[in-house]
Amino acid sequence: MSTPKFLDSLKTYDKDNIKVSIIKKIRKKYIGKENFTPEKAANASKAAAGLCKWVLAMEAYDRVAKVVSRHGSIWHRFCGTV
Repeated sequence: MSTPKFLDSLKTYDKDNIKVSIIKKIRKKYIGKENFTPEKAANASKAAAGLCKWVLAMEAYDRVAKVVSRHGSIWHRFCGTV
């Protein structure tokens, strides 16, 4: 995990276009699991804790982005009909 290309791929990951299949796997396998926390991952390494934080952040971003997108769509439909 110490390769610069790996870190760059995390920094430049296209978080606005995460595949539904990937999000489903993350939510099924990791989110809400008592062992998938940055604190637990830190017992293995700082890198594991950082990667855990990144996965949790991507999942949260995906969830929030969909809600915001839905509300924006509703708002535009409302404004267009006024």
